[in-house]
Amino acid sequence: MLYATHALEHTDGDVRQFLTSYLDQQCGLLATTTADHPRALELVGDEELRERLVAVHRRSLRL
Repeated sequence: MLYATHALEHTDGDVRQFLTSYLDQQCGLLATTTADHPRALELVGDEELRERLVAVHRRSLRL
């Protein structure tokens, strides 16, 4: 989603329309993971990776 958001800034026409639709769909799907994400992160043993996953999830939810 983050890559698609960045790419969206540099596209137009059909590609822009596709990316916009894709992001709308993905935002809806991501929203359903909010409750389960913290529990899933408990399974990640590497603290640095866990923190990165939290940051990416939060950033994606703000799109």
